[in-house]
Amino acid sequence: MFNPFKLFLWWVAFVLVFGTILSFPPVQHQMLRFDAFLTQRNVDTFFADWWMLIPLLIVSIIIITKIIPTIKKKQHFKRANMTVIDQMDGFEFEEYLAYMFTKLGYKAKKTRNTGDYGADVVLKKDGIKTVVQAKRYKNKVGIDAVQQIVGSKSYYKADKAMVVTNSTLTGPAYKLAKVNGVEVWDREKLIYELSKFNTHLPKKKAEVQDNVIQFQR
Repeated sequence: MFNPFKLFLWWVAFVLVFGTILSFPPVQHQMLRFDAFLTQRNVDTFFADWWMLIPLLIVSIIIITKIIPTIKKKQHFKRANMTVIDQMDGFEFEEYLAYMFTKLGYKAKKTRNTGDYGADVVLKKDGIKTVVQAKRYKNKVGIDAVQQIVGSKSYYKADKAMVVTNSTLTGPAYKLAKVNGVEVWDREKLIYELSKFNTHLPKKKAEVQDNVIQFQR
């Protein structure tokens, strides 16, 4: 889970490293020259004395606005079961799949939310490039998803194409995927792959199948 103490230790380490850098004679010499430059131009004394704290302020802002939310999101993904996944919106599901494939050993990059040409995540592993169409649905996924990812495979010059969903596909969609060589990760396959690193998901085949049946009701 999110550990504020660990983050605090990183912050202390940064301050110590930054302080060590400032203690080097060449750095101190440049600081004195800059202070003299500010003083000659009648810059406010407070700023002239404390300008070196600006990098610390910038790092603090980055930690608060970027790093902490990212850590919290990863912790949220780490604990997610299928109930949580089913409640995600489409964009969060795409982010979750990028996280999942990273845990499975891929290099995963989420595409932009609009104008993605049918691919939501682009994967690379062992020299093979794969485009992924992500569908977080309550109902069955139709042939549109398969058609989109087939088109994006050529656009991204990918070797493989996949459709990944928390649901299942319609009969025609499964057939179209097979004909076009599109790999399908439906709910059962998704649970199986997630259970390789997620302890909050069922592992026994009977439990997985029961989860799929309960979802379809």
